[in-house]
Amino acid sequence: MANVNLDALIPREDFAYDQIAEGAQEAQGFSPTLKLNELEPDNLWYLGLRKPDFQRETTEWKPERIATLVKTFVDGDLIPGVILWRHRSLTFVIDGSHRLSALIAWVHDDYGDGKRSRELFSESIDEKQQKLARKTRSLVNEQVGSYRELLMAGRNPESHSPEMVKRAREIAAGKGKNALRDAHRSSFRPSATKAEAEAAPKSTGFIKGLVDKLSGAE
Repeated sequence: MANVNLDALIPREDFAYDQIAEGAQEAQGFSPTLKLNELEPDNLWYLGLRKPDFQRETTEWKPERIATLVKTFVDGDLIPGVILWRHRSLTFVIDGSHRLSALIAWVHDDYGDGKRSRELFSESIDEKQQKLARKTRSLVNEQVGSYRELLMAGRNPESHSPEMVKRAREIAAGKGKNALRDAHRSSFRPSATKAEAEAAPKSTGFIKGLVDKLSGAE
């Protein structure tokens, strides 16, 4: 398998029917926007991010696709929709776990070989996975730069290339800020209505149908 393993970046959680109805009631207070710093390892929003336990593993993207997604996002271009469902302190990724995991991988510098991946796999990461992780990191750093580098470029512009400083400033403000906001409006869509949730059968089939209705392929 020549795909990158990003499965460790969003933990799994049981997704019961009672959470569906309650989550719909809370959807009105759920912001449709997302800032990159919310994906940082110690951010409370990221710490509450979960995948439903029925979702397939996040292992279907090649290094090139991950690098392209990160570059597309950083450049402020539109990316396909992601559906999030909030329940109390947790936020479930109903559709789009690969896209969100690719961004988390960039922010954490974990492409299947970092801290969270090593914790999930008990420090046992085979050479093939490590090689794919190194390739992905190299592609992303070549096309965009690491997340840490962009942060440092914003704080210490005199120590970085003009291109890196420009990209960091565009993300933090002005053109970059507007592009990220516009992308997120399309990328993070509202949950189902309360009526839809309450009328749903007690099965994961409703969730999968909802994904088909509101979004598209992962």
